Amino acid sequence: MGNRAIKTFFKNFRTDIIVNLVIFPLLIFGLFFILYMAFPDSIEYEIKTMHIGSLELSVAIADTARLQVRGLSDQDALCEDCGMLFVYDDSKIRRFWMKHMRFNLDVLWIDDGHVAGMQENIPFEPKNGQITRFQSEIVVNMALEVNAGWIAKNGVKIGDRVVVDSN
Repeated sequence: MGNRAIKTFFKNFRTDIIVNLVIFPLLIFGLFFILYMAFPDSIEYEIKTMHIGSLELSVAIADTARLQVRGLSDQDALCEDCGMLFVYDDSKIRRFWMKHMRFNLDVLWIDDGHVAGMQENIPFEPKNGQITRFQSEIVVNMALEVNAGWIAKNGVKIGDRVVVDSN
């Protein structure tokens, strides 16, 4: 093997190492990341028990941007005493949409461990393609989505104490 052949061999060897150890794994990671983001049905929510006054319900916790954007989209229903709790690190006016929703909702706006506001019977996405949008009227650090009619049925009031179990 001549000098030229050895140089060509090592040049090709370095290229193969870079492709096999750097570029190929990055491509595989990128593919998995794209698949992970493209199929939100694989999202798993943590379930906790929540108390509002003497009421108890099971809530799916949405505490990351990805979980919050997904929300209850494409779900057919909630069980009677179930909800989705959106948890934030700070208190702000919170804005929501009803994209790909299939049922109406009630929303409890929660701040500092108490019900701070409520909105009832928010309609899901109409057939005309308009996306229903709504927001809190006050700053809150949590929002609880439940079935429409749940607030009235259970007599929830502003000021009711809210506790989320740490289970």
